[in-house]
Amino acid sequence: MRYLLLFLVFIGFNGCKTKQQVQETNTPFEIAAQKLGTKLDSFPNSSGQFILYVQKEDIQQPTRMLRAVVIEVKTEKIVVEESFIPGYIKWIDASTLELLNAPGMIKAGEDLSSYTRKINLSTIKKY
Repeated sequence: MRYLLLFLVFIGFNGCKTKQQVQETNTPFEIAAQKLGTKLDSFPNSSGQFILYVQKEDIQQPTRMLRAVVIEVKTEKIVVEESFIPGYIKWIDASTLELLNAPGMIKAGEDLSSYTRKINLSTIKKY
């Protein structure tokens, strides 16, 4: 009986101990995969500060909307989230992306520049 009582007291004290919280860190790929799935292409910028992840195109669904995220490597945070109809998103310098989001049919008198925009990560300003 004593042993049972000692055992219960021991378990009670162990239950009162504060547990250290383990902070899970995810890799940039894991963060992107949670948003976009695992079929991704990755494109780090020239400084290595950011990584652009883009869903791979599916040849069976060539007009499917594609999604992309930019993750800041140091903070492991998503800084930009975009989607586009087949076109592209690419780095044009260390802190600027160019995004082409063209419709299936372009109106007469328009060219692709009407559907191209730049995203400046330095200010997170889209223009």
